[in-house]
Amino acid sequence: MKLTYIYYILLVACFINSLYFLQDNKVKVLAILLFLSIATEILAEINIYKKVNYYVYYHGFTIVEYGLISGILFQCIRNRLTKLLLLISIPLFALACTLILLFLQNIRELPSISGGLEGTLLIIWCLRAFYDLEVEGPDTVFQQAAFWFIMAFYSYYCIVTPFNCVFNTLQADPQYLALSTKAFAVINSAANYLLYILCIIGLSCLKRAKFIQPSS
Repeated sequence: MKLTYIYYILLVACFINSLYFLQDNKVKVLAILLFLSIATEILAEINIYKKVNYYVYYHGFTIVEYGLISGILFQCIRNRLTKLLLLISIPLFALACTLILLFLQNIRELPSISGGLEGTLLIIWCLRAFYDLEVEGPDTVFQQAAFWFIMAFYSYYCIVTPFNCVFNTLQADPQYLALSTKAFAVINSAANYLLYILCIIGLSCLKRAKFIQPSS
């Protein structure tokens, strides 16, 4: 089984689990993100089967993904100025991605420029969200779904952003073409495993909180 197919299973499992906790606003946004991720991967697999370039889907998805992840982090951040800056960054990021497509990068290339920008920004927002987490005891933070969601996105982008930024450059060199292709698959698959596992842990925290909540 291909590495990517294994994380597809985790992706679907995470989406199904999220449907049980839609009363939580963070999970509502997460569920939308997971659904669109599944749809994007299906379209990509169809194009791969037809031997047609599929990177075009990721260019569009990168813009939507940044907005949705920002929406999740927005609900984890308490500082008003930071929340405002986060909201302002969403249309600015969309504009930057559009300009990148028009002047810097072909739509048939992996969105490494916009992806690198996305990863850098989200790492910064995740760090701020970590800072704003309310911790009442030594174990409390690990019982918060928000902590695991933030950790999921932070870990994912810390892993994939450095390599994705240089992927197209490596692909342009015949000497590194095969190696970079394999490395891309391994790095992104591993990062996705971690992303969805941490999100599932976050959802399990909501399940535990719902279970122990006293009935009225």
